[in-house]
Amino acid sequence: MKKILLSLLFVLLFLGFSFADWQDIEGFKIRKISVEGISKAAENMIREVLTIKEGDEVNSDKIIQTTKNIDSLGVFYDFKIEYEIVDSSKKIVDIYIVGNESLILDDVKFTGNNEVKSDDLKDIIIVSKGDYVSSYKILASITSIKEKYRQEGFLDVSVTPTFTKEGNKTILIFNIDEGPRSIVKSIKFVGVSNINEGELKSVMETKEENVFLFLPISKGYFDPDKFSKDIEKVSYYYQMKGFIDAKIVSNNIKSTNVIEKISKDKKEVERIKEKHLFITIYLSEGEKYYFNDIKIIGETKIFSKDELLKNFPLIKGDSFAMDQVDKWIYSVNRKYWDRGYVFAKVQKDLKKDKEKNLIDIDVSIYEGSTGHIGNIFIVGNTYTKDYVIKRELEIEEGELFSIYKLQRSIEKLNMTQFFDKVEWEVKEGDAEGIMDLIFKVKEGKGGIISLGAGYGSVSGFSANGSISHVNLFGTGKKIQAKLEIGQYLQDIDISFTEPYLFGSKYSLTTSIYFYNSLIQNILVDENKDGIAENTNGQYWQTRIGFGLSVSRRLGSYYSVGVGYSIYDLINHDPNFTNALDEDLNKELSLTSWEQGGKIKSTINLNASVDSRDHPLVPTKGIYSSISMDYVGHLIGGFFQFIRLSGNFSFYQGIPITEDYKLVWVFYTTHGVMLPQINGIFEKETSDLFWFDGYYELRGWQGYGLRGVAKSLYTTELRFPLYETFLWGATFVDYGGIFDDVISYTTDASKYYGSFGIGVMINIPSLPIRMYLARQFKVQDNQIRLYTSDKFFDNWQFVFSIQGLF
Repeated sequence: MKKILLSLLFVLLFLGFSFADWQDIEGFKIRKISVEGISKAAENMIREVLTIKEGDEVNSDKIIQTTKNIDSLGVFYDFKIEYEIVDSSKKIVDIYIVGNESLILDDVKFTGNNEVKSDDLKDIIIVSKGDYVSSYKILASITSIKEKYRQEGFLDVSVTPTFTKEGNKTILIFNIDEGPRSIVKSIKFVGVSNINEGELKSVMETKEENVFLFLPISKGYFDPDKFSKDIEKVSYYYQMKGFIDAKIVSNNIKSTNVIEKISKDKKEVERIKEKHLFITIYLSEGEKYYFNDIKIIGETKIFSKDELLKNFPLIKGDSFAMDQVDKWIYSVNRKYWDRGYVFAKVQKDLKKDKEKNLIDIDVSIYEGSTGHIGNIFIVGNTYTKDYVIKRELEIEEGELFSIYKLQRSIEKLNMTQFFDKVEWEVKEGDAEGIMDLIFKVKEGKGGIISLGAGYGSVSGFSANGSISHVNLFGTGKKIQAKLEIGQYLQDIDISFTEPYLFGSKYSLTTSIYFYNSLIQNILVDENKDGIAENTNGQYWQTRIGFGLSVSRRLGSYYSVGVGYSIYDLINHDPNFTNALDEDLNKELSLTSWEQGGKIKSTINLNASVDSRDHPLVPTKGIYSSISMDYVGHLIGGFFQFIRLSGNFSFYQGIPITEDYKLVWVFYTTHGVMLPQINGIFEKETSDLFWFDGYYELRGWQGYGLRGVAKSLYTTELRFPLYETFLWGATFVDYGGIFDDVISYTTDASKYYGSFGIGVMINIPSLPIRMYLARQFKVQDNQIRLYTSDKFFDNWQFVFSIQGLF
């Protein structure tokens, strides 16, 4: 006779009671585990999450965990686990998992969502096409939809899920009644005398509706959760200014309804379209206080008191600033956390002298014991393999907890560009002093495919396509391929990168390319009389190349690398026998198929340091690299020279508010080309340094500035417009190109410059930059606008894919 373990209802309501019978067979050996009532695919999913297996002994804790694991899959809409005693004397049982399989969703749709796009809603729900119908996922999705609408000002939204059949397909529909939108029309403060109302409004996320020339400067959508936090922010802002007794006495929100008439069931009815809110906040400022003294109470063993106090930001007589004190408290906590004292707590006690308006601070420190990392869990990686994520982590299971290593791990995961979001969470582990780490990631879109066709003076009519992926098959491998086929140009480029070769700290990149173009409009002198008969001469130029490079990571920030590349330049199939240019005739004869073309052989040595916190929108850190190209000479080939280059970029965040910061960027790059050791200096035009006007020296595109030495300085002030996706920037570029090393100078008149403003659209693998740039030159020690003295004349539009730095 089978004994029933539990149904899903018991899981939720009577978990402890339901296991009484199972405790009677604790320690029995499991002969077999059967799964009944579902498809083979669903059975395989269930078997993957079982914490028990055939041959194990019955353990009620594992049975509980198995039940939870099965329920979390959503495969069953109800189920039970049973056992049958096969041989009581030998203590042998069979286990049966029996249930009714949930429906599989063929699609998810939305109705009634007039103000929020369906695609935006699909991004936030956790149920999707191909999922099993799960009440948990549906309820969680409803909560997410309501939260999204609350952020958009719809406080009375309702969401009702329904199922429908379209043929054999099961469709889940979220029926949405948006209700009226709440819009803040005004925010007023009562009791304010020491701080400007505009300052207080600036720290609030809740804003008044503000429209300028029909453009919404601020939409004014009201979110009660944000408003509650804003009340706290206003109080804290007063404490930042020394008013530590300031408090919000109360707030009052008055609303008026905006009514509109709509047609419903062939009748005209009224409904509330919007609610206009008028907010009044009543304040008590209190007295302003000044800092007097700080001391640490009790003994400290890990750090001396002087060491902890040396960076305290206030001196006696300063206006008391709660934010600076709290930042110092956090920095002290971090010192302990970085040493592994994860349980350390630093607390402050403010002693007020109300007669003199002075503040003394007593600091107490509980150092505690060190904490170690127990388990590291990865969640949310539906595409990326676990090992790909874990190899980027600076912190490992079993080692001392370090907040520095934890933050650096987050930065490195961001630098991969695999994820839209990376977060972490700490939970207590299985034993005292053990902390489990949970890394939560949201997969990004690492692949891009593009197709196009067009006409160009170089390529003629052409079709082109490209494909790239920074996280191929979730393994972290990178691939990029480009193809262009035209009348006068054929171009194929393929590259592949293995970032962790055989699981080591070495990376390998290989590339091949084929480039074939028709060189036209050649002056032809078939009679060899020194007079061109026509300009119809043309010939094909082909380049076939291959590259291989290996780099080695050194610690968290550094890397060194070496690479080798080779290509053959061949000129062939001219439609003439003699060009007017004798040098071209010699070139064609020397670079024919028969002669083997011109070989370019290059060894590259490089080193770099990278401490940025994000690849597309870094807010701190540096990136710097140096490289040397050794071309020809000992490694053969026609071309011979040495090229040295280096660059440096620095990023510094400038906090404006708690949630908003600007980023100042400084970037510089320099380079020089030298003859080979044997004195030969054989190069192509494409080998020279240059400013293309798109990525460097923006706005000077088309000027063809090329030389053997280069110097560039750039500064930018960047500001976020929408999360990490959209940023704005103002910039100044200043650089020079020189014909030879001897002519290299810092003379300002030899340099070109530009300034401007633009936007940065940060799509992984496809960052887009658009700028308006104005050229300038230095003449007679004065900065002069180029081509015209009028400021608004001659602005250049600059569009580029993939940013400069």
